[in-house]
Amino acid sequence: MGWPNTFLVSALLAFLAGAVSGLATWKRAAAARLVAFGFAVLGSLLLLVAACSALSLPTSATASLPLVTIFPCTVRLDPLSAWFTLALALLALAVSVYSIEYLRPVEGTRNLGALGFFYNALLLGLALVFTAANALMRLVPSCGTRWFSASILRERTSGSFASCHLPAELASTASVLLLKP
Repeated sequence: MGWPNTFLVSALLAFLAGAVSGLATWKRAAAARLVAFGFAVLGSLLLLVAACSALSLPTSATASLPLVTIFPCTVRLDPLSAWFTLALALLALAVSVYSIEYLRPVEGTRNLGALGFFYNALLLGLALVFTAANALMRLVPSCGTRWFSASILRERTSGSFASCHLPAELASTASVLLLKP
């Protein structure tokens, strides 16, 4: 595993740890604010280093994630995905650093553990969407990012949010798989 892969996998793990810490500090708003968004800052910095190091290499860096699934869980940082990842890392770093102090006044009124969970899960999903090496690996995070962003924004619709987007995503992924030579 090369430099970009090490930093990319570490960033994904930091976002995962941030999401878990949001759940672990569900009822403790001050701890949730510091820990969950601290992991988001760490993950953003690691993602920034991974994107910059991938841009300095002439070839793509590929890593297989150690997950037990029916399809391979592979992430790839090529120059194109590194540009998207770099943009994500810069924006996530700015928002994460700003959020640590911005959320202090709402500690008593909002569930910051839930916000930390959904925010880190959104960053994890976006990083996986930008670096996914196959269509099935891209499907799960893209569905997840819609759900997580809707939870952050508290979007309410008359029907189920998942039911209006999931069939279209499954159909588009199936068409990609069926049309693949």
